[in-house]
Amino acid sequence: MTNEQQVANLLRRAAADVPAEFMFAPYRAIRRRYRRRKALTWMASTVAVVVVGVGAAALMVARPSSVHPTPGDRPPSATSTSPQGAVPTVAGLRWTVARVDRTGRSITVYTASPEDRCAHPNQAKHRATIVGGVVSLHVDGVLGECPADQPSLAAEVRFDLDEPLGDRQVVDAAAPAGQPLVVRDRDLPDPEAAGLTPVPTMYLNLRGTRFGISWTRPGGPDVYITAYPATLDPGQPKQVGTLDVGGRPVTVHEFNNGWLARWRSADGRVILHLTLSPAEGKTLQRTEFEANVRGLPWP
Repeated sequence: MTNEQQVANLLRRAAADVPAEFMFAPYRAIRRRYRRRKALTWMASTVAVVVVGVGAAALMVARPSSVHPTPGDRPPSATSTSPQGAVPTVAGLRWTVARVDRTGRSITVYTASPEDRCAHPNQAKHRATIVGGVVSLHVDGVLGECPADQPSLAAEVRFDLDEPLGDRQVVDAAAPAGQPLVVRDRDLPDPEAAGLTPVPTMYLNLRGTRFGISWTRPGGPDVYITAYPATLDPGQPKQVGTLDVGGRPVTVHEFNNGWLARWRSADGRVILHLTLSPAEGKTLQRTEFEANVRGLPWP
């Protein structure tokens, strides 16, 4: 492991709870410093070689090329249906998180990239296959170099299904026995319907242990939802109340000098936490927090 990787790993562990968008600048700084040191080392060794071997041929250094993902114009469609039976394993890029839209017809998956490697999907060869009550999503592509100054971002691949997903299970074709984190929008409130704007987010090194989504609005409060696999329950802070929203029980907890709402997905596989971020310098009382949670459109 290079010195650059070691420093990046330490930073990643120390700032595990920091949103990905705030981590790009530190990662870029680490990479720039590492490349400058490599360049100085190379220059020093080159001078030594030239002094010792006058008249030698010019030195040529080949730099590995970076390949950027090239998504196609149209997401792949689930046109293949297999009879009930075991889901086959198909070689491809691993993905760890899937998000299903409210219609159930569009699924976005996020790839799992090892540290300092980036996924380069081949959009033309992605495939969704229905096997009984399971939808198997195959992401084709390779792992390669990351673009300059970019950490290991998860690649997004969208699948458009020919029919709604319904209650079918979603699995990774490259690891059908695994348990990816599948977040269904039907289990979430709809902040966009309340006038909030989704915050574009790029994800670092997704492991399938949690997945965050956020929305913002002028003057706040902003909305943050974090999903966890039920098998990796992060635990419950002190409970102070219960709400009934959208026909589901939502518990209210004290959390980081504020409040947190907690509930489970309809299938029980995902635990969901909602927090609110008021405008700078402002705080939310519990009654205000609960009113905001109730005021969101729930399915």
